[in-house]
Amino acid sequence: MTGEKPWRDKSFLYDQYWREEKSPYDIAEDGDCSYRTIYDWMDRLGVPRRTQRESALARWRKNSVPQFETYENGYERWVTWYDSERYLVMVHRLLAVAEYGFEAVKGKHVHHDNGVPWDNRPENIELLTASEHSKLHFEERDDIGPEIGLVAQYGAEAVLGPNEQYGSKKAAAEAKGAQND
Repeated sequence: MTGEKPWRDKSFLYDQYWREEKSPYDIAEDGDCSYRTIYDWMDRLGVPRRTQRESALARWRKNSVPQFETYENGYERWVTWYDSERYLVMVHRLLAVAEYGFEAVKGKHVHHDNGVPWDNRPENIELLTASEHSKLHFEERDDIGPEIGLVAQYGAEAVLGPNEQYGSKKAAAEAKGAQND
């Protein structure tokens, strides 16, 4: 390494930039020089630069505060990075662990009773085995048709109206009957 100017050493720059995922600004601050100096020496020494996507991921991992996301189908999750690995957990599963404990939830499916994937109230979830969960959704398809998918896609009010609830097969069947009238 080059004494008091470590940025003149290719392996140092490579390690700081790629392995430690530091930005040129961070390397410059640690080395008491300008970020332009870091960029110049990276170019001189042939240290490749990250793409925009790689830079964004490096920043996100470095500052990884859990991020809340919603899938297009309405399911909600928390995502974070730890030790260069991405982790995610579904909100309804977190809720189930808080309500029932980890051991009770392990190996079970968490079902939304009213069919609305973003309705993560404790009273709206239940634990089911995989076969119970599959059977329940198969029966719902037979009993009420595609409304469950419509609720998941557009929201209960869009399918049932603003003063109705999508709380049971009975309510859904009544809604289906009203729509067919």
